[in-house]
Amino acid sequence: MNPFEQLLAAIAPRAALRRQAARLQLEQMRRYDAAARGRRTDSWVTQGSSADAATARGFGVMRDRARDLVRNNPYARKAVESWVTNLIGSGWSFKAKQARKNGKQGERVTEIMRAWMADPRQCDYEGLQNFDGLMAQAVRCWKEAGEVLIRMRTPTRATMRRLGMTIPLQLQVMEGDWIDESHDTVGTETGAGFTKRGIVYDAEGRREAFWIYNYHPGEGAVQAVSQVSNTVPAEQIIHLFTPERPGMTRGVSCLSPVMVRLKDLGDLLDARLMKEKIAACMSVAITDLDGIGDQKSTIGDRVEPGAVVRLGPGQDIRTISPPGAGELDRVIKTFLLEIAAGVGITYEELTGDYSGGSFTQGRMGWIGFQRRLASDTWQVLAPLLFDRVAEWAFNAMAAVGVATDGLSADWTPPRRELYDPQSETSSTLSRVRAGLLPPQEAIRLDGYEPDEVLKLYSEWNAQLDAAGVVLDSDPRKVSAAGLTQARPSGSALPPTGEPPTEPAPPPAPAVRPPAG
Repeated sequence: MNPFEQLLAAIAPRAALRRQAARLQLEQMRRYDAAARGRRTDSWVTQGSSADAATARGFGVMRDRARDLVRNNPYARKAVESWVTNLIGSGWSFKAKQARKNGKQGERVTEIMRAWMADPRQCDYEGLQNFDGLMAQAVRCWKEAGEVLIRMRTPTRATMRRLGMTIPLQLQVMEGDWIDESHDTVGTETGAGFTKRGIVYDAEGRREAFWIYNYHPGEGAVQAVSQVSNTVPAEQIIHLFTPERPGMTRGVSCLSPVMVRLKDLGDLLDARLMKEKIAACMSVAITDLDGIGDQKSTIGDRVEPGAVVRLGPGQDIRTISPPGAGELDRVIKTFLLEIAAGVGITYEELTGDYSGGSFTQGRMGWIGFQRRLASDTWQVLAPLLFDRVAEWAFNAMAAVGVATDGLSADWTPPRRELYDPQSETSSTLSRVRAGLLPPQEAIRLDGYEPDEVLKLYSEWNAQLDAAGVVLDSDPRKVSAAGLTQARPSGSALPPTGEPPTEPAPPPAPAVRPPAG
């Protein structure tokens, strides 16, 4: 209390009490319930830490637990695999976009890039996977552990000749464990940079380099005695993670909100299985009805199926039935709903259970999941991973004399599987005809390159015309109703923006003058 309130309490205690009560009521009106302190929130411990400070505490433990769950928990594995298959699928398609001055150069760069992507010996530093396999591995590591490193490797000329490489570029996918977090210093000099959690920053806070081990720190004890780390320029490293908060420099697993739930669910299922095993066992007890206790029976310590036993006089046999496991399906489904929401996928996608909902419910869940996929695709994967790889590839091509000036990368994600193919295709067709959706974008939704589709159609139509074959799928000759698209002789399609004109009448026959 202030001096005035202390004086008031000494002179008029009741007035001071009313004043204090009014003050408390006013404070109650000015606060959020979430900020209240009381019985319901006494155990709620919060910290006002930065993004890095929050992730640094137990960072390695959380990453190891996420990997353990993916190895041993089927739901955790399915959640990660769902993200991988939906984000990468059969692979992304590449095309070099070109300006008019480039001519055919864009086609040449596209051909070189696609050949490099398809050959594991060229694109993979370890020579095991093609480009799509590398990207799937990177996304799996990103979602499972929270982050992944893709390192640019420049092979020697001898290696290029041995492997038949066209451009000096290979990619090495590395887990976040490769970053040496022991390097953590603060810049002391004016204008000097600093190092935080194994990442070197300049004086303005931009990344300059990474401290990278010469091998994975989780290898055997033989190599662990010679752990060495060196700096690798940031231009040669792609650090893929989801920056959930401003200033966040390291990523966390997508399983982090539900790790405890997954562990509890696994323990619950193990306990239920053990209880069912016990409930399936049958035990018996032999009682002496007359209390003599010296009768002999032929039953032993174990009862085998189909056995015939003989009881002594005055003996009776009774079965002991353990209680059943009870009904836990609702509890398990509640756990799975929480896990699906925390991971960001639908319950049906996580469990494969499509028995409990209607078609409309499934479609709404699928639409929401597609929006989350689009967010990760165009906000994380495309700018942070695929465009950076294309930049490296263009620089490598320029190093061997392939012109890439004026070219840019045009990536097309894998096709989105339609939930209701017939209705969604009709909707797409209506939007294209109404001018609400460009045909090129409609083609991209199916995972194809518009220029290549147009080229294939041109070649196919030329073959049909040469063979004299007319298909009802050819809009040049057959309408959607199945009618022939015939025009009168001498007519032509009107130019764009001009009204149609009547066909010109045929010329009148010449009149021969009479003889004589």
